[in-house]
Amino acid sequence: MAGEWRTAAIGSGSCKWLYLWTVRALPAMMHWVRTQKPGESGINIITADFVELGDFISTVIKLNYILDEGEADTT
Repeated sequence: MAGEWRTAAIGSGSCKWLYLWTVRALPAMMHWVRTQKPGESGINIITADFVELGDFISTVIKLNYILDEGEADTT
């Protein structure tokens, strides 16, 4: 029983550390995401933990719209 408690405590501590690290790194990551270009010679997939922080989701969706506009221009 004691081993299970320690495992749970370590696991919850790891999640908190990951969350805090993500919050600290978010401004730099969002800057990088905003400078990316979608498509064949650009990025294809962006993944992140805690995507509900900041405007990550809307920024990635905007990249999809840029890709759609580019495809419409070539047809």
